[in-house]
Amino acid sequence: IPGIQTKQKHQQVCVCVCASCCCCCFPARASHHTMSSFLTRFQARDVVLWAVGLALSTIITCYVIATSLNHVPYWLPDITHCARYAPERFIFRAGMIPACILLAYVWYLATSWLQDERSRVKGTAGGSPFIIRKLGVIGSLALVVSSSVLESDGSTMWTLHVICASSFFLLNYVAQVLMTR
Repeated sequence: IPGIQTKQKHQQVCVCVCASCCCCCFPARASHHTMSSFLTRFQARDVVLWAVGLALSTIITCYVIATSLNHVPYWLPDITHCARYAPERFIFRAGMIPACILLAYVWYLATSWLQDERSRVKGTAGGSPFIIRKLGVIGSLALVVSSSVLESDGSTMWTLHVICASSFFLLNYVAQVLMTR
């Protein structure tokens, strides 16, 4: 991948846009970076943790608010219904949309790693990283649309919501199967 160098140290994958140094693995060597390039360096696993943490905390927060305001029953409500009424619908959008964008980036990172491994180990079986990336990213963006159309006044576009939510689950499932086979 042009401009991105992948390194491994102690079983952790680092992604760094600066291909000329070991600043991700050795922070003492990062003195030449500006603040903007500092923001582009991270542990790849942190993106996964942020995506999952943000999605789970958003869903749990919306559930607690929705049940406390009697918008949904306490016992196993649908996640969609925990995001239909104010104020929880605003929290749901504010949390789920960035979580979905992070999930799309997780697919980019995972397929970049897969592509690197396949170039290193010839004859590795599995699906095309390009196809996997497209499925994962399109599925993640479908959940952005699905999360954005929920309304409490009866104007929710249910067909669009169901198609996009189902696409998220289906496309991410297929991408995961292709990634791990």
